[in-house]
Amino acid sequence: MIAFAAVLAVAGVTEGAPIPVSSYAPVGSTVLNHTFAPDPDRVKLTDGVFPTGLTYSSAGWVGFGTSVKYVTLDFDLGSVNTVGSVEVYYLCADADLARPSRMRVYGSTDGTFAGTGWGSNSDAGLPTTAADFGVANFPDTYKFGNPSTRSAQDVLLTLTTPLNARYVRVVFDHFTNGTLDGNNLWVGEVGFFQPIPEPATLALLSMGALALIRRRRA
Repeated sequence: MIAFAAVLAVAGVTEGAPIPVSSYAPVGSTVLNHTFAPDPDRVKLTDGVFPTGLTYSSAGWVGFGTSVKYVTLDFDLGSVNTVGSVEVYYLCADADLARPSRMRVYGSTDGTFAGTGWGSNSDAGLPTTAADFGVANFPDTYKFGNPSTRSAQDVLLTLTTPLNARYVRVVFDHFTNGTLDGNNLWVGEVGFFQPIPEPATLALLSMGALALIRRRRA
């Protein structure tokens, strides 16, 4: 049964294997001490708990206020990994608590990153990256004046070019029209996954699982 389940899992794979996060920390002027949704122990974003409440003070969310335009976080994966996709779970609650308008992802094997102005109100010194996701990648169901459309959104974003990194730096933009207009950002989880195996690799894995079934039956 285990081998047969493995075949089914491989056939229906939608993401690579999850990559554990050892720790994370804010960068620059980014802070984790928002009054309504603090994260003093730096655990909420990677504890595997997806918040279900849809308000500012609901448990489990990490709040980023309006003092920093480019919220920047460093995630330590513990060892060098190949990162193929990033998961983000965020809250759409009202006109002042909005989805990310952009997310950029960078990788480093030793914790050093080129560029300047990380975690500040200017991105002029940030380097370009192939892992750059615009607002269209972040659904938003909230409609002004209709609280019933509040929602928590979970997106899995695939990197065009996988990162070979131990340290992953994530930069969230949470403003519109080029200015900091009062939008807050509430994030519940950030996760990293290995690339999805190529079809040929999936076929080989399936064949291996089937061979295991035959040997057990014999």
